[in-house]
Amino acid sequence: SYNGSSWGIVGSAGFSAGGTFYENIIIDSNDVIYISFQDNANGDKATVMKYVLPSSVKSISSFSINSTSATIDNDAFTITATLACGTTLTALTPTIAVSTGATISPTSGASTDFTNAVTYTVTAEDSSTQDYTVTITSSTCPTSSSSSGSSAGSRARNLISMGKVDQAQAILNKFPNAVTELANTPKVTPTTPSTKVNTTSITSRLSRGTTNTTEVSTLQQFLSNLGYTLKVDGKFGPMTEQVVKIFQASQGLEVDGVVGTKTRGVIWGINQ
Repeated sequence: SYNGSSWGIVGSAGFSAGGTFYENIIIDSNDVIYISFQDNANGDKATVMKYVLPSSVKSISSFSINSTSATIDNDAFTITATLACGTTLTALTPTIAVSTGATISPTSGASTDFTNAVTYTVTAEDSSTQDYTVTITSSTCPTSSSSSGSSAGSRARNLISMGKVDQAQAILNKFPNAVTELANTPKVTPTTPSTKVNTTSITSRLSRGTTNTTEVSTLQQFLSNLGYTLKVDGKFGPMTEQVVKIFQASQGLEVDGVVGTKTRGVIWGINQ
């Protein structure tokens, strides 16, 4: 029955257990099917049944990463976005909205590597599908010079060589790409930290994305004790990677942001 705003079931669901008379099929402008009939098993009452077919709509209505809304082309079925400079594309978690009743794979919030274009598949209620090609890039970070004419990387090297790692870190926060210019930084003998941590407990290869929270926390505490601005949270994210690169540059190590055998050995030696 229809009360003017919604439908409700009268009697049992399904066709009549008895005879039906005066059957009519009506299809409205939205392709919704109605069947009306006189129901012999329901006291000869006039009965209407409504059938809603599964939707074939399968579109992406919104797609955002790191608070950046992507551009969606629902004709070409492409999605593009350019993120802030220095953004690592290997493990991003987009927020996605799709048409009502549809699903998407990979799912909204799933960590995804966008180093290359990624195909997202939207499946409608009727099981039909539509693929979208998603391309995410990060903008080129500035490497502009200071008013004195020296590059950001050169200034950072000079500061590191003077033991002013916090100031070097501030420069590299502003010009992330300049970290590639640190390879020729003169080796610096750091001041032995007054507060020590047991760095010999760092035995694994640590790099961005590492989930070994105990060893990462020890590494972060060690670097913090040396004067770097770094949150000790056990998460090897972009800031920890950058500080590791600055530390490696100050010690004449390969600047790759990875705590491998050589970097680990230097850390052990400093903390003795």
